[in-house]
Amino acid sequence: MESYNPNPAVNRLQGGAETIQSLMDELKSWLDIARSPQSGAVTLDGSEQTIYEESDTKPFMFHGCKIDFTGSSWAAGESVTVKVYAKVKSGGTYHLIDAPAAIVALPAPAIRQFPTTALQLPLLNVYGLKITVQQAAVAGGWHVYDHESFDAKRGS
Repeated sequence: MESYNPNPAVNRLQGGAETIQSLMDELKSWLDIARSPQSGAVTLDGSEQTIYEESDTKPFMFHGCKIDFTGSSWAAGESVTVKVYAKVKSGGTYHLIDAPAAIVALPAPAIRQFPTTALQLPLLNVYGLKITVQQAAVAGGWHVYDHESFDAKRGS
């Protein structure tokens, strides 16, 4: 008597129509959510700095970026602006898709999610998505922030 395996992919392989390679190719085509390797720390220097950018020829899902403002020494006149951009065609130009978030004092909670709740996550895109951060003035020193982004792309 033939054994039953509840995994349809294994059943197809046992049926003889599929190969291990064809199943691996199918598995690699599925979206795989992961922490972006762009996550880490950024030291602001007055310029608009990109902390996340994905530009692909295949669809991907962006699940958001968290920035940790904990430990910032805010001085009078300092502000940090976070912007979210997207492209909607191949070779296109980035355009803002969320109102720039101007942070002028240590926010509560100190870890903030971007884009803001105005946009529903995940964001679906093919041609490009970018998040930038910029410190407008320095009185208490350049800020250093940890940030973490997640996206889902096809396996490699």
